[in-house]
Amino acid sequence: MKRQWVVTTVALGVALAMGAARAQDAEALAKSSGCLECHTVAKKKVGPAFKELAKKFPKQGDKLLAALKADKNHADMIKDVKEDDLKTLANWIASL
Repeated sequence: MKRQWVVTTVALGVALAMGAARAQDAEALAKSSGCLECHTVAKKKVGPAFKELAKKFPKQGDKLLAALKADKNHADMIKDVKEDDLKTLANWIASL
């Protein structure tokens, strides 16, 4: 029983560390893609905070991405961003 607890605890720690690393990667991707010129995670800048977008699209990265693509203000900004990167960003934002 103790061994199972140790294995579960280690697995949970690894999963949390991986999640934190993915969040850092996603935030770095947001910066390199130019998103952070107008947005921040927690506060309104030029555009809404990512946490506000997450409230509108909770765990719905696909719907957030569709809204982003439909927004004419973002058309020029996202045209050079790879589709996989856009999906990563939308899923990360929706998870905040």
